[in-house]
Amino acid sequence: MPRHEEFQKIYQNFIDQYGAEEGEEKYFAWLNEHGYDDTKPMPKKEGFSWAGSIKEMPGVDNLIRGQALHPLRTVHPEEWPEVREYLEEELEKSAHTLTGKPLVLDHCQVLEGKVFGAEYEDGSIEYVAQLNDPNVMELVKNGAIKHCSVEFEWKSLEQVNGVAPRGINFTGLSLLRMFQPGDQKTTVEVWEGIIKELKEAKAPPPAKPENKSADEETTIKESGEEKQVPLDAHEESPSALAETAKQAGDGESEEGKLKEQDDQEPEKDEHGCVIGKERYDEELGKCVPVEAATEKKKGLGEAILEPGDPSEPVGYVSVEKLERILPHPRQHIPWGMRTHFVDPLRRLIYEAKKEAA
Repeated sequence: MPRHEEFQKIYQNFIDQYGAEEGEEKYFAWLNEHGYDDTKPMPKKEGFSWAGSIKEMPGVDNLIRGQALHPLRTVHPEEWPEVREYLEEELEKSAHTLTGKPLVLDHCQVLEGKVFGAEYEDGSIEYVAQLNDPNVMELVKNGAIKHCSVEFEWKSLEQVNGVAPRGINFTGLSLLRMFQPGDQKTTVEVWEGIIKELKEAKAPPPAKPENKSADEETTIKESGEEKQVPLDAHEESPSALAETAKQAGDGESEEGKLKEQDDQEPEKDEHGCVIGKERYDEELGKCVPVEAATEKKKGLGEAILEPGDPSEPVGYVSVEKLERILPHPRQHIPWGMRTHFVDPLRRLIYEAKKEAA
C-alpha cells in the first residue's frame, strides 16, 4: 500500500538529511520504535500517555513535567538566528534526544536533576524530569517558574520563513525564572500533584452516613459553608499565587516575577569593562568604548604589485578551523558564553559559507 502523505513528508526529511540508504534505515527504525503504520494517518494520542512507566518507577520522586517546545516561529532579537522556525517533523524526530539532558536555571546555572523522558505528542515536545533542588522546586510550586526553554545544536539550517534548524540535538532544558520564553506556550508543572489529582478523580465518593440526623443536615445546609479543597500549585491562578506569597511575607512573589533579558546586568571582563561594548585601554588605564578605543598609529607605506592573480590573503582563519573549536553538541554551554561567543561565531561561519556557495 502507498505511504500516507503525513508519513511521506517525514520519510522525505530522513532521506534529505541522511541520504537514501541511511535515511531509509533510520526512518524504519523510527517507525518500529513508535509502532506506527505509515499507510495510515498519524495516530492522535492523549497527552503524556507515554509517561506511565516513569511515574510508576520505585524511588523516583521530585518529578516535574510540561511542554518544552511547539512547532512554531520564535524571535530572539539578541541571539542568532534571530527568527527560528521549528518544523513539526523535526521536533518529532528529535524529541527523544532531550532524554537524559541536564536541567538548567535561566540558561546559566546547572541544577541537580535531568530529563527522564521526552516525546513529541499532542502537538508539542512533552517531558518528565527529576528536579532535586528544593529551592527551585518551591519556585515551581508557587508559580514563580512556569515556563521553560530548550537548548540545542543543529546539523544544518534551512531558509523557511526565517531559519529552520535541521538535525536537532537537544543539550539541555532551562527552567525560566528571570527571562521570558521564546515559546510562550511552554509549561512547567509538579508531577506529584498531577498523580494525586488522578488518584482523587478515580476514587469513589465517600459514603453518606445513614445515621446522620435530620437536625445535623439542616444545620449544614443553613450554615452555607463549603469545604474548600486546595488546588495543586500548578492549577492555581497567578493572582491567587501572588496573594498567597504576599500574605506569607516571604517576598518570593516579587522576586519570582519574570524580567526582560535586557534588564540583566551586562557581563564584564576582569577589568570591569562591558563585554562587546568596552575594552581596557592600557595607555589610558581605563575602560573605553570599542569604537573610541585608542589604537597605535601605523606608518603609511606603498606597495607595487605585479600584474596577475591576487595573492592569497594573510591573517585569515579558515571556516574549517573555526568549526573545530566549537563546543561538542552534547556539551552544555553557559548562557553567557553561548550568547557572546558561540552564537556569534556560528553566525559568522554560516554567513561565510553562504557567501562562498
